[in-house]
Amino acid sequence: MLVVATQVDVVVLALATDDETVAPRVQPTKFVVPSDGITMTKIVGTQHGRIFMAGFDGNLYELKYERADDSWGTYLGLQQPHKCRKVKHSPWGLVHVMPPFIRSVVALDPGRLEDVVVDNWRSLLYTFSTTSVIECYFLGSDGLSTRRVGSPFDLIRKAREFLARGTRAAPGTPDSSVFQGNHGMHITGLFIVPPNES
Repeated sequence: MLVVATQVDVVVLALATDDETVAPRVQPTKFVVPSDGITMTKIVGTQHGRIFMAGFDGNLYELKYERADDSWGTYLGLQQPHKCRKVKHSPWGLVHVMPPFIRSVVALDPGRLEDVVVDNWRSLLYTFSTTSVIECYFLGSDGLSTRRVGSPFDLIRKAREFLARGTRAAPGTPDSSVFQGNHGMHITGLFIVPPNES
């Protein structure tokens, strides 16, 4: 399966091979959903076939797709045989519905999602934003639900608070002022360490 996102649509494509050719060919599917003008900056899948997307608007989305059961509604054309929708998993907040220019004026920038990482071993999904805020979602013991765990963790703010306390700071530890304002520091990546390597 291949997922392609544009500012117009998010499309699921199938990769198929036959006995005569080794190279896969791309087959269109009927799983298409409008992106509503939101650029998806990252798309990841889980071992259970779920598809998550990081939106440039700072929200986490899931592309839910399924084939409807054969029913009279499908046969009579009252129900679509292929269901596909985009679900927002980020908590609702006023800051996410404000236009970017207003957010910048009132200094409420949640940042856009920089990355989405799936931990299939622990059934967790992590996101981090350009403002170095990490969020964690539990995908359920069966991998089929989604629930945010705890509250967003602002790494830069927590580092600043820790250094301001001055407790247990090793010699050469930077001053908390390093983490004030536009410090230029941000998270560049999250990487899952499997349980057998930790």
